[in-house]
Amino acid sequence: MYLHFFLRITQSALLLGSASCLNHSEYNVRQSLDSLMGKYDYIVVGGGTSGLVVAARLSEDTNKTVLVVENGDFANTTNVTVPYFVTRDQTSRTYHMPSIPQANLAGRVTNLRIGNVVGGGSTINGMAWVRGSAVDYDSWKDLGNPGWGWGTLFGYFRNSSRFSPPADEYVKRYGFEWDHNAYGDGPIHVGYPSWQWPAAELQARAWADDLNASVLVDGADGNNVGVAWLLQNSDGIEATRSTAETAYYSPASTRPNLHLLVRHYGAIVKFQGNTTVGVEVVSRDGGASRFISSENVILAAGAVNTPRLLQLSGIGPASLLKTLGIDVVVDAPGVGANFQDHPSFYMLYQFDNNTAINPDSMNSTEFYSEAWEEYVRNKTGPFSHAWGNHIVFVSLRDLDPEFETIVDELGSQEPLEYLPTIYAEYPNLLEGFLRQRSVLQSQFLSPKAGVVEIAFGGATKFPVALQKPLSRGTIFINSTNPDPSIPPLVDFNAVSNPVDMRLILRAFRKARQFMAAESVASLKPVELSPGLAVSDEVEIERVMRESLLSPSFDHPAGTAAMMPQEWGGVVDSHLRVYGVEGLWVVDASVMPILPAAHTQATVYAVAEYAAELIRSCGARV
Repeated sequence: MYLHFFLRITQSALLLGSASCLNHSEYNVRQSLDSLMGKYDYIVVGGGTSGLVVAARLSEDTNKTVLVVENGDFANTTNVTVPYFVTRDQTSRTYHMPSIPQANLAGRVTNLRIGNVVGGGSTINGMAWVRGSAVDYDSWKDLGNPGWGWGTLFGYFRNSSRFSPPADEYVKRYGFEWDHNAYGDGPIHVGYPSWQWPAAELQARAWADDLNASVLVDGADGNNVGVAWLLQNSDGIEATRSTAETAYYSPASTRPNLHLLVRHYGAIVKFQGNTTVGVEVVSRDGGASRFISSENVILAAGAVNTPRLLQLSGIGPASLLKTLGIDVVVDAPGVGANFQDHPSFYMLYQFDNNTAINPDSMNSTEFYSEAWEEYVRNKTGPFSHAWGNHIVFVSLRDLDPEFETIVDELGSQEPLEYLPTIYAEYPNLLEGFLRQRSVLQSQFLSPKAGVVEIAFGGATKFPVALQKPLSRGTIFINSTNPDPSIPPLVDFNAVSNPVDMRLILRAFRKARQFMAAESVASLKPVELSPGLAVSDEVEIERVMRESLLSPSFDHPAGTAAMMPQEWGGVVDSHLRVYGVEGLWVVDASVMPILPAAHTQATVYAVAEYAAELIRSCGARV
């Protein structure tokens, strides 16, 4: 036991210099306001995934100066670089962001995990790298966004990533497959680890052989409905996390025209009339502030802090801003509305006849120490593996034989019964939701649109997530204090729409079918949570609402939606904020509806496209 403890304590020292995230360049890192210039061509608020992508691309023009303002700092720890450690506690690198009590989840409060670190979510997430289907992104185009859709975004998916497989012996051992045409020569290294837990193969067979799921390669070609290999954002040889910091910022960090200010935040965007003139920047250590001038401000603070900053700056619902004494620059009711996430729950089993080597083997001091030594020496073995490399997306027709009835019932709903009250105050918000509902009805009828995700990797616990929620939440400020450590009112409004709960119950049934399949019978799985005593749908729904269901899968989106203004949109198809000049949004806030996918790869693609749009479509430089 002492050896096991000693190994855990000394891991950071052993890996120092080998984990790429620890080798970041601080050539142009700024830590004080007086180290900044007074004016920049671009200010990027948020040094997370999208912010660092956009800053790296814009600073390729050496004649343009770029400042990135990031509230967090560098994550100098193996807890974020070693794939096996992705599930470790990341509290010190996240914001404290509790929701308000959720009315449809027995009044429970959920903490929304969003990154407060250089690299943002790419530094602390679960390392899942997966794209939605073509229909997911074509739906964005159908929601009034010409120039978007799968045909456009596919190129930016390629631009952001490169496939980096493990050594051939592991490709052959595990039968790894990938679509060679789906990846380019982009900065982010994605691939498979040199390790798989043996039970994962049995679980994959259950979907292919027993549940008749389509067998895909990696789901990266525009069709992800079926069972596929799930990539992780790490190089198959180096086996360390590839992030926006390591892959985008670090190679660009020596550019004299790119400055990264850490441990500071954008407090307010300032305007002269409706023209952007700069950002008030504040230190999180003591509160010193300074106005930095720029005619081009790019918000990349994420789906909570971007709408928060917009509202503080006078862009948001006038009814909200006036109650707080904020001067209204643009009455934009969509700012903070349309909040979406993937509601999720975990199934927990016990395998009474588990494989000889399994995730619990890491509880053995001998196995753990040998695995760690292998990783330090060769970057192979269990420590190269995140949490699972298989994923299933299920369409509604494969989830519920009465899928057409669900679509008809959805169309007959009175939407204001389930939407936040602000939708009744602003007809354009309601119109936008009706447009989204029509798009979702079309997706529900499509065999190529996933509505539920189940991911697995040989462990006894696996997540199930609803991909196409109808419920909509809100992010609204209740204070004029700009300190991001003070959370706004986060309301998921989870499962307010009864269709969501119906789909969740069907997903639960599908998860049980998965673990009751013949291919996994040799494991002798026994359900521990919620347990087989929870059997009828009334009881399952009660457990979901009271304890099992989380309103979040750490995929917040939609709160500054890219849609026409008359539909409640906040940004146009060039990501420009309506009603002002010189202000863009480039993060997950702009997604009008969530794709059936973990959002990481999509955020990179959106940010790559955003940089091109900003350079070519109206930056005032």
